[in-house]
Amino acid sequence: MSRPSTTADHFDAILDLLVEREVITTMRKRAIAAPATIGGFVSRLLDEALSADVIAEVMSQYFDLPLYHSDLKVTAMGSDWIICDDGVAYCIHPNGDSQSILLNRRRSSGENRLEFNSFGVVSRNKFYEAARNTTDNIKSVELGTNQETSDGEVVLKRIMEQSLLRKATDVHIEPSKTEARVSIRVDGQLVAIDIIIPIGSSFDVSPYRNLANVLLNLARGEPGSFRAPQSGQFRWAEQDTEISVRLEMLPVKVGQSEMPKFVLRILGQELSLNRLDNLGFSDSNLHLYKEVAEKNPHGLILVTGPTASGKSTTLYAWMTYLNEAYPTRSYYTIEDPVEKEVRGFQQIQVNEDAGLSFFQGLRSLLRADPDVVMVGEIRDVDTAQLALRASMTGHLVLATLHANSAAKAIPRLLEMGLDKILLADSMVSITAQRMVQMVCPNCATQIPFGDHPQYGILSKLNNAPADIDFIKIANKSGCHAPDCINGFKGRHVVTEILRIDSQIQEMIGSGATSAQILAAAYEKGFEEMWEDGIRLVKNGITSITALEQVLEPYEHNKHS
Repeated sequence: MSRPSTTADHFDAILDLLVEREVITTMRKRAIAAPATIGGFVSRLLDEALSADVIAEVMSQYFDLPLYHSDLKVTAMGSDWIICDDGVAYCIHPNGDSQSILLNRRRSSGENRLEFNSFGVVSRNKFYEAARNTTDNIKSVELGTNQETSDGEVVLKRIMEQSLLRKATDVHIEPSKTEARVSIRVDGQLVAIDIIIPIGSSFDVSPYRNLANVLLNLARGEPGSFRAPQSGQFRWAEQDTEISVRLEMLPVKVGQSEMPKFVLRILGQELSLNRLDNLGFSDSNLHLYKEVAEKNPHGLILVTGPTASGKSTTLYAWMTYLNEAYPTRSYYTIEDPVEKEVRGFQQIQVNEDAGLSFFQGLRSLLRADPDVVMVGEIRDVDTAQLALRASMTGHLVLATLHANSAAKAIPRLLEMGLDKILLADSMVSITAQRMVQMVCPNCATQIPFGDHPQYGILSKLNNAPADIDFIKIANKSGCHAPDCINGFKGRHVVTEILRIDSQIQEMIGSGATSAQILAAAYEKGFEEMWEDGIRLVKNGITSITALEQVLEPYEHNKHS
């Protein structure tokens, strides 16, 4: 019988070997489509959730290539290949054209030469096992000749270096038909960076697939499996700093195929253990924060706002203030994930896969004699009810909640099914906050306050400063200052804090609306986020345009 000549024929013959080994059935074989190239065989079989070791054995058998075994010593390695002391370059994807060409090019070149005599096969599992067991003096080789490299580890290092240098909170790696591009979120804005990962004609043998496998391996996911979402977390060391990175992989449609998109959340980049005094609160709000902490040994304290609005920073600062003022209390946190390890706090990380949710963690923690508990997020009615119950039984509970304003957190909790009487008795304060962009001090310009299109409304804000003559506006073209993005540089918190006094308690218990509660709070000097924002405008920190991007439109008649 003649040897198969087409890619599909070769793949069909390999499937026959898997049927002979009883790894797959004949019926399942018919459902597995052949990839476009021979270099994509392993990837296609891994996508079918077959054993990586069995795949390697079959590839070794069919192509008559040596199979890697653990007694060999690794002398050089890349993102999906290793060279061992027997003179063989063992590849996860044997016969991958682009990989073979690049390896052969290095074998024949005089500079940075790779010494090996032939090619072999290594399973994905054995490759990662070998990579973990190699010593620091093993040569890690970048096969590419420019930034469009085939070495996933080198690409990831460059991505992380730029992200940490610019204090990015998120990294987006988005594929298209021919390449994947990288954007990072700085000061709340997505900014493209100059890293391009080629995909070419086949994702199966592309440098982007190498990077994808490196990421999934780090996050303890399933390398080679891209048809279903994956989540994970890994630690990344950069110079003297070690940070935690949360990974989300989503299969997205690109042309006629699916490719993985990655989002990396760099935890703790904006989270610093500042004291309350250093967070930029107004004098009146700072006084309220400290008073709430000092005068309430138990009860429920909420911080509300959207994702990345600085809620964790505020909670950590509040907890730190309490810990310094009352060091004899016990302090616990339940977080998803733990963003910053803090001395003096017992920290619990949510692990849904292991059955440890916010609710389960809080229920167990309440048996551990805590005084102060920080709940990373109230996500569901069970957690909300348990947090309320804890605040009624001698514990001080600090938690975050998604709500648009301080007053609107109350109907949000009632919608979850909490009893209004119990809520009124337990609630201590509710904070709402946003992160607003700061104008770049190097390129901002000033205009008369009276020239602003909304001057008539903004000048009537409760407690708004009356002595603003000029306001700063951002220079949309920006400047050459580091991290200046369209005239903005850095972010600052804008906040409001609603203290629940006896009058507000009665109103909550009697079913008053959030508008009625706000009206009563305004009579006692409550400052909403717009008032706090105008304070920053007066001080030249931000602009009205920046406030309009993060705050709801100001309703000038809602105080009347």
